[in-house]
Amino acid sequence: MQLDGYPLADGPLLPGAEAPAVEVSALEAPGRFRLLLSGRLGRSWAASLCNGLAAHRLSVVRGTAERSGDAWRARFEIERLAPRVDIQRIDYIGLCRARAPHRAAAPLRLDRFSVAESLSLFPALDVWIEAPDRLGLLGALLERLAFLALVPDGMAIETRDGRALDRLRVRTAEGGLPSRATQAVLREVLAGRLLH
Repeated sequence: MQLDGYPLADGPLLPGAEAPAVEVSALEAPGRFRLLLSGRLGRSWAASLCNGLAAHRLSVVRGTAERSGDAWRARFEIERLAPRVDIQRIDYIGLCRARAPHRAAAPLRLDRFSVAESLSLFPALDVWIEAPDRLGLLGALLERLAFLALVPDGMAIETRDGRALDRLRVRTAEGGLPSRATQAVLREVLAGRLLH
């Protein structure tokens, strides 16, 4: 499956697809590692995880995530910004389950964004953002979506030349297309006129 040309996390779910599973492995690039997550991670797992990673001075460089029913399959490349962080000792499932704040404190400051009805088989919105990359940006975006009761169904996260180029497919918590009113509020939020 792809999200606007970005392939989503590939391969089968990790063993025990229903129970959350984690795999962490070092990459060749210094200070970088791969984080694989699968299983039932909860409704707001992505916002909670990204905020938890930022608190540990870990930055999501790129990644994909895809939901199938109640289970998720996610693959992220993470950069360690603090050399003393022991990536093997972090409770990633605990980060996913941490309660996210109801209102994001960090401003989004997007340069560009787009919100359009998805061309996928299921009713959803495609949300695309471009902004200077900074620690906590993805968590701030996901918190705002959660505040509007919007849930990512798929994500393609990319950082290129210091720029965040992220695409998300979002639906209502019930799995439907967000109403026109919710779409209008989302545009105001992304433009920085609400929840800033």
